[in-house]
Amino acid sequence: MKTNIIAVLISAPLWALLAMAAENSGTVTSDRVSIFKVPLVCPAAPQIGCGSASKPILLDLEKQPGVLEAWLNRAGTRIAIVWKPGSDAETRRKLAADLEGDRATELDGKLRDETVADFLSGKGWYRGADVDRLSEEEAGIIAARLVKRVQTKGTLPNDKAERSTSAN
Repeated sequence: MKTNIIAVLISAPLWALLAMAAENSGTVTSDRVSIFKVPLVCPAAPQIGCGSASKPILLDLEKQPGVLEAWLNRAGTRIAIVWKPGSDAETRRKLAADLEGDRATELDGKLRDETVADFLSGKGWYRGADVDRLSEEEAGIIAARLVKRVQTKGTLPNDKAERSTSAN
């Protein structure tokens, strides 16, 4: 009897976690996604998003009621918010208004639909901790730029230049 009670007490939190995961793992459909135009392009590497600027925003968004996930596109020009199943319209409107106060604009129409399709493809979008990869890429771009400058100003052998710009 005592063993059964212990087993139930130990397994109850696991069942709760599994139930939460099942609720949140539903297939994401376009009606559960909002897209915002944002100015999060990296100043030092304008072809990618800025990891250090976007990370706190994405992590904060995921703490908001009704938000399941928040993503940044590779270019740093769009944020996708995936809403929890059953999130209400008022929660969505309030968060959209807060974001728009921070220089974000919610997309609609054809541009929204195209961006949602791109997002749902799963390629080139980053969540909070994943944007660190953009920061790493930015560092590589800056390092390559510096090495190139040093090479034009002086004599830096090619092998040293390659070692300076390659990842360790």
